[in-house]
Amino acid sequence: MKNGKRMIYLRYEFSNESGKPEGGDIFEYVSTRDAIAMMSKALKVAHGDGVAVHFTVGEEKPFFGFLKAGGLSRKYAESEMVAPRRAPAQAKKRASK
Repeated sequence: MKNGKRMIYLRYEFSNESGKPEGGDIFEYVSTRDAIAMMSKALKVAHGDGVAVHFTVGEEKPFFGFLKAGGLSRKYAESEMVAPRRAPAQAKKRASK
């Protein structure tokens, strides 16, 4: 947990043009609005490329449990984690302290 809030985990996985899964990326969000925005972007990419996209969304325990039930170990799932991006204002503020 970051900042006392429950994290929302989002994994998306695109297929190729014939429907074969091609691996995924996992993101952490503190707000559902941010997670929904990412899902919207991924849907636009999938539609534009003529491929499928699969989403898994949830809080930590059920999210990783669901992935494990689908055959992905926690260690493998963590290798798909994408580092969060810091907004320039946040990075500047931290540097000035």
